[in-house]
Amino acid sequence: MEFAASGDRLVVLGGGDDRPADLAAVEPRGLRALGAHNEWLAGKRLAPVEDVSFRSADGTEIHGFLVKPLDYVAGRRYPTILRLHGGPV
Repeated sequence: MEFAASGDRLVVLGGGDDRPADLAAVEPRGLRALGAHNEWLAGKRLAPVEDVSFRSADGTEIHGFLVKPLDYVAGRRYPTILRLHGGPV
């Protein structure tokens, strides 16, 4: 999550693996959306995101996520894209 502060105001940019980031102001009662940047998603079906983890050759636990295609059928083979990235996220 990214943030910006000025005086007594704080704005955050947050999202997740299953949704794009949105801007929000941090207020005493919670977050207040600063627009409807992702309103176009309202009528869209998004693929489910599943957390996965496994051990590397040296035993280090590696975390990731798996995005299955819409209308996924267990046992069927699908093309796969592996996206590697660095950092602690």
